[in-house]
Amino acid sequence: MTETIQAERVTLYDLIDKFNFKLSENPAFFREWQDNLPEINEREKQQLHRVKNNYFNLAMRPMVEDMFNN
Repeated sequence: MTETIQAERVTLYDLIDKFNFKLSENPAFFREWQDNLPEINEREKQQLHRVKNNYFNLAMRPMVEDMFNN
């Protein structure tokens, strides 16, 4: 039997856990999002790297709604 989950209730953690999804670090992945963009400096690259790491660190953890409602 297939389980249906509402889209707003699906988390990145669920996809990784249930479907064995993996993060792609391939720079050619979604190439159309990278072409014809202005160059960024080294400091901006470091900042983007930090934001990406922080985002994935938070996104990988399932959130318990009750933590925020109390």
